[in-house]
Amino acid sequence: MDVTFAMLSDDLEKRGYRKSDTCQDLLTAPAGRTAFEIYSDIMETRASWQKWEEDMLTACADQVPILEFLERAAVKLANPLALMDTNMTILARGGKFVGSTRGTIWEKMNGKELDLYDFYSPEEQKVLSEQMKHAPDHVYIYQPEKDREHTYYSQLVSLENEIFCTIGSVDINAAFSQGQQDALKTVGKNITRYIRCSRQQFEIFGENESPYEILLKTGETDERRLREFGWKPEGRFTILSFVSPISFYTPLELVSAEKRISLHFPKAMNASFEKRLSVLIRNEDYDLYDQHAQRNLTEFLKESDMHGGMSCSFSSFADAVHYYPQSVYAADQAVQRDARVIRYPDVEPDHLYEVLAERTDLLVFCRPEVIDLTRSSKENDRILVPCLKTYLLCGQNIAETARKLNIHRNTLIYRLKKLEEKLGGGV
Repeated sequence: MDVTFAMLSDDLEKRGYRKSDTCQDLLTAPAGRTAFEIYSDIMETRASWQKWEEDMLTACADQVPILEFLERAAVKLANPLALMDTNMTILARGGKFVGSTRGTIWEKMNGKELDLYDFYSPEEQKVLSEQMKHAPDHVYIYQPEKDREHTYYSQLVSLENEIFCTIGSVDINAAFSQGQQDALKTVGKNITRYIRCSRQQFEIFGENESPYEILLKTGETDERRLREFGWKPEGRFTILSFVSPISFYTPLELVSAEKRISLHFPKAMNASFEKRLSVLIRNEDYDLYDQHAQRNLTEFLKESDMHGGMSCSFSSFADAVHYYPQSVYAADQAVQRDARVIRYPDVEPDHLYEVLAERTDLLVFCRPEVIDLTRSSKENDRILVPCLKTYLLCGQNIAETARKLNIHRNTLIYRLKKLEEKLGGGV
């Protein structure tokens, strides 16, 4: 890593060193500091910057989720940074704010109605656009006319000579020193490496389809493409499907959502099928039952304004066509229940009930005593039916049934006893 003098001086100033008044490339050491101690300070500071980039390089090689990559990058940054799509949708962010984001572009960045003219005048937009056309890899630092209190930093990230995303930051926590600008350039280089490392995954944004998407569309396994991905047809797999409460709004937002998902699961296969987004995951790559992974997934879905549904795990790649509907149903249930993610086993009884109801009249399966309860003129009799249904769907769990019915445990036990009396046997 090329550790610049500005990067070193930023850290050394925290140790009491001071920039020279006569030359900007000189530092004055604290009084009483020996030559050996000064040398040690410089070497330790340099080593800390090198370790920082090594952590990012390791993240590239390991293809960790982009959120984890950005958190590693933010360790040496004074201000949080965001990775934004070309339509200014946040793909991921790293770091934390100390000050308020009010009045800055960060305040509205996650909104679906973000208008850049809220921050940049038409003249500024034109100048920036022209600059980026002629020098796409350049770093841009500017103060928008409508937010003179803050300085904005942006850097384009290109993939195959096309703009893939933008790195953005605002000096809310601290001013952009030359050392911080150099550090952000280093982050930009490593984000480009990160994207190129997963180039095969990002090809799905073009004409190429992943083997998983081909399987969903044709029902057939493209074994050549599967080998290109380095996957075997047998193993342990899980499908995650994603849905937004009001679907994905426009084609641009659909692409942004695809990028966010692929950045979070860089080792998975993406698919856009039946206006749905989903990923096929190898269990060896992501342990979705790990508590840390569950928290990360929930946070990712929250930040992306999406809900997720998880299928059961299965052992053959070709079986993805059978388990995909599980993930879709679970995702729809997550929206209805206002949950970020739901596993299919938790809603399997509901699914079976709905499928049966679509194919035949459920009264065919109903005991006469239950039908009599639904037709009873007494409210105390009729109320026993939803109680029975919920009790069975909850796996005969007293506590869970009482919670879903919003009644006291003792009230539930009383109603179950009444049911046994009416049905002439144990529930």
